[in-house]
Formats: sequence, structure tokens, C-alpha cells
Amino acid sequence: MNNLQSRELSLIHDSSYNISTAVYWHGDDNRLIYYSYGNNDNLQAGYYLHDKTISESVEDSLLLAHRSPMGSLEMLNGFDLSPDNRKLLIPNVKATPFEALPPQIIEYDLHSRQSDTLDVNFDLSFVRIGLWLRYSPDGSRILYSNFPFGSFTPTTNDDSEVGIIDMATEKKRVLDVNTLAGGSQRSVQIAPTWSPDGQHIIYGSAPFALHPHGDIGFYSLYILKNVDDPQNYK
Repeated sequence: MNNLQSRELSLIHDSSYNISTAVYWHGDDNRLIYYSYGNNDNLQAGYYLHDKTISESVEDSLLLAHRSPMGSLEMLNGFDLSPDNRKLLIPNVKATPFEALPPQIIEYDLHSRQSDTLDVNFDLSFVRIGLWLRYSPDGSRILYSNFPFGSFTPTTNDDSEVGIIDMATEKKRVLDVNTLAGGSQRSVQIAPTWSPDGQHIIYGSAPFALHPHGDIGFYSLYILKNVDDPQNYK
């Protein structure tokens, strides 16, 4: 963890915890939630709450046991926490090393301990199995990136689909985030995030299908302004 004000790094857990992603509890810098793929020392795969105010001798709280069928081959568990700290937004990656299936979005209520699968479909395309999710600042929309296997490696099979889902209707709109102009040129997008006012997004993008076919170039950061502008949608 990096304190941007003091520029000090502090270790939460070492690599034996197999942590994928972590998000802060909104309004509380002492608590964060992380996803672990588990390990061979009886650490169960799932979502954990780490509270810095509790003694180091106290284990982190398991909020929800959840094992990705792919394990760490999932590459990234792009979950999020709702602005009111009530719900986990879970990317249910269903692929295995032997079968690729479209991912699902699950909302898990931390209070009622009930889960709900959103009625949103994704195009599996060429092994586009990964899913990164982010609530909008007011919780009314979800920003997503449905990315292919290999997006975090030197080669991949396809570009990624980035869009916005309206929580009231569970309808999605696909954003035009391609950073390469013209024809068949495409780019791969990862980890989009909202601006604080919910008007813009920032995301990583890299050229795709360089020589040889499937190569990924270097990722750069881009800002897509005014996401509600119809011109920004496909």
C-alpha cells in the first residue's frame, strides 16, 4: 500500500496470500477488501476484510468464499465495493483451462448475505473471458471491461469490450474506446475507472495485432471525456 501524502509504502500481506485486487472501504482508510486466490496453507479463496485498527495477531475477516474456476490464471479479479459499502460487485469468471464460458456479474449484499446475478450478456468472442467492474460514484451504473485471455501478457486473441451498464434496466452500452484510428486497427483496453464526478473515464490501452499477429504493444493511459455523449458509443 502506498501513502500518496507521505510517499511511504507499507506491506499488507506478502505474495503467499495470492492477492489479486484490493479496494478501500469508502470513507475509511483503515479498512480495505481484497480478493485472494487462496494457498496451500489453508487460506481459503475469497473476499477478505483487512482492518488496520485491529491487532496484527487477528486474522482478516472472510466476507465471502469464492473460488474462480481458473484460479490465478484468471489474471485479475476486477471486483468492486458499492459507494455505500453494502455490496460487492463480483466478476464471475466461469472459464477453466479446458473450457471458455462468458463471464457473469454478481452483486453480493454484505448485510443480507444474498447474491443476485445481473441479466447482462457478454460476447465470448475469442476467449474474451475476463471482467473488470467499477461502480459509478453514485452507484447507478457499472463501468466494465470484458477483456480477452492474455491481455496482461505479450500476446492475446482479441481486443476488449468496454461499456456502461444502467443498474435500473441492466442494459449495457458499448463505448468506443479504440485508441487506434482507421479500419482494422484495434487496441486492447484494461482497468477503466470513473472520474470522481462520473463524467469521464480513464483506462489503459495498447495496440493489438502488431507483427506477428496477436502481439500487444505498450499500454498507455487515456481519458475518454463526457461518456454520456452519444458520439462515444458504438
